[in-house]
Amino acid sequence: MKFLITTIVGGNLYQNFTPIYIYSVKKAYPNCSVKIYSWDRILTNVKNILKDINCEDNLIYKDFGNISKCTQNIKAMRWLYQYEDIKDFDVVFTGDIDFFIVEENPSLLDQHLNFCETQNLPYSNRVRAKSHRLTGLHFYKIEEYYNACSNVIDEFRERLCKGDNRIFRHPKSNLDIYDGDEEMLYQIIEKSGLGFPKNVTNKRKHHGIHLKRKYNPNLAAKETELTEYTNNFVNAYENDEIFKEILAKISSEAKTYIDTCYRKLK
Repeated sequence: MKFLITTIVGGNLYQNFTPIYIYSVKKAYPNCSVKIYSWDRILTNVKNILKDINCEDNLIYKDFGNISKCTQNIKAMRWLYQYEDIKDFDVVFTGDIDFFIVEENPSLLDQHLNFCETQNLPYSNRVRAKSHRLTGLHFYKIEEYYNACSNVIDEFRERLCKGDNRIFRHPKSNLDIYDGDEEMLYQIIEKSGLGFPKNVTNKRKHHGIHLKRKYNPNLAAKETELTEYTNNFVNAYENDEIFKEILAKISSEAKTYIDTCYRKLK
C-alpha cells in the first residue's frame, strides 16, 4: 500500500519546523513517502539541512496561484489537494507541520485503516465535541474519498480563490470565536454525503508531540502526552546526533520551541 504523509507549510517559523517533521516521520516510518508543500520559496538554511539528511526532495515549493497567502488559507489548502497531486498513492495522512512524529504499535497507518474499517468510511477523523469542526489530523483512502469529495473540493478551491470567507464558517456554527479550516473540512464531508464517524472517543492519538502547542502553557496544561511520545522525543533530543544537527541549524525562534518542549517533558 502506497502511503503518503503530507501537509502545507507557510512562513519562516513553520518552514523551520519542516526538517524536524520530515526527519521524525522518516525515522518512524521509513517505508512511507513524505511530501511537504511550501507556500514560500525554500529558505537557505532549511534547504541545507534537508540536503544534509538526504531529504531535499521531501519539501517542494508550490505556486498556489490566485489564492492569497494567510494563515487561514494555508491551513485550508491541506483539505483541498487536487487529485493530480496525490494520485500515485493509496492513502494519505495530513496534519500540522509542528509535530515530532513517533513510531507506534499499531502503526499510524494501521490505526487509521482500522478506524476506516470499523466506521465503514473512507476517511479517519472525528467531530470535535459540541461543534461543526473536524480535527486537523485527517487520513483518507484516495480513490474512495475523491470519488465522493472531488466536486466539493473543486467548489471550495474556487471559492477560496475568490476570497469567499464563508467557507470557513458552518451555517450552524455555535462557536462565535472560531472561523477556520476545521469547519471548512466539516462542510466538505457534510456536502459530500460521506457521513460522520459515530461513537468516537475524544482521546484519539496525536502520533507524536505537538511542538508549538506544547510551548503554550494555557494549551499544554490541557494535554497529557503519552509516555511513548515523551520518551521518544527526549531520547532524540539527548542522544540522536542527526536530530541534534538539525536543531543546531534551524532558526533560533524554532529552536526555542523545541528546547522548551524538552524542558517540560524530560
